[in-house]
Amino acid sequence: MNKRITLIYLLLIISVLLCGCTDNAASDNSSEIEVLEKLTSASDNNESDNESFDFFVAMNLSKLNADNSTGEPLGFKYEIDDGLVSIVLETTVSPDSSIQSDKLPVRVWLICDNKLLPFSLDGGEFKETNEYDESEGYSHIISFNGNKDMRFVTVVISALPDHIPELKLGLYTGICTYTFVNTSSNSLDIIPDTIDENNYLMTPAIIRRGCFDFDKSSFENDSEAHFQFYEDFILKENDNMYIKINRDQVNDEQEPLGIYYSLLTICDGEIIPVFNGNKTIIVHTPFTSELKACDKTFEYAIPSTFLKSKGMHILQAVAVPYYIPNALDNIKNNTSYGYNGSSTNKTRVVKE
Repeated sequence: MNKRITLIYLLLIISVLLCGCTDNAASDNSSEIEVLEKLTSASDNNESDNESFDFFVAMNLSKLNADNSTGEPLGFKYEIDDGLVSIVLETTVSPDSSIQSDKLPVRVWLICDNKLLPFSLDGGEFKETNEYDESEGYSHIISFNGNKDMRFVTVVISALPDHIPELKLGLYTGICTYTFVNTSSNSLDIIPDTIDENNYLMTPAIIRRGCFDFDKSSFENDSEAHFQFYEDFILKENDNMYIKINRDQVNDEQEPLGIYYSLLTICDGEIIPVFNGNKTIIVHTPFTSELKACDKTFEYAIPSTFLKSKGMHILQAVAVPYYIPNALDNIKNNTSYGYNGSSTNKTRVVKE
């Protein structure tokens, strides 16, 4: 590991300690710096050890003081009342040295109970998508209209959303998520009943490992998952891409939680309405044990018509918690079991 990555880790550890986020923390004001990074060494692919790729993105949420200064860490449990809610977003982005950019754009979305939540960034207009240049400042104020019926709120950031990664060198996500639960909600234990079973396939080949990725072939025609690294996916006019997810998480006793996720798809940095005209959909593939995934996989076809022009495009998918059984007990003050979102890598797709 090079000196640059070591320095980043040291800074992260110092930041976590300053926030009081340790394994032994007992305060409801504890928080976590969510980190989502992709380290790809060329030596893992039988190439020269001289090539490597690293990309680092992190975020943290804090309360906003009355004087608009940054308050204590938000934590993973937060009481939302009716009216305007304002919190502080802090991010860190460290792109690989191969990425040459004068700016570090960061795109932001809020997901609440399977819907995109309009919000204001730094006093701007309320809208579903906001963006800032990280080099312009470290802290930003997010404001949204809250109500006591909200259950889970997730902040999603995408660093360098329009950047196209290089094949063979490194395919990364650039995505980071942070979810907190509304402790004033009375509907946390209501089990969803909106699952469309038509989009689930039996997938014995991946029962033991699960998956979350894109592929050009459907599991109906090919039981194996194909992972992109060396070649682009090439789509003809009537071809589809398929998003596949078989995912769950375990608690601190390594027991599956049976989480329901909100799934969304990003094309060229924009969330697109691929799910029958909707931008999000609820998915549920509960694991049966720590080592055994669900025997069904959610799969959804994305027609090439969503790629509006010929040439190179980037697809990503993000899954964030929609429902967690016994949520208030499954979240610990110093950990976020069940609250972590996830993302596919940036997936290169060429439309002919």
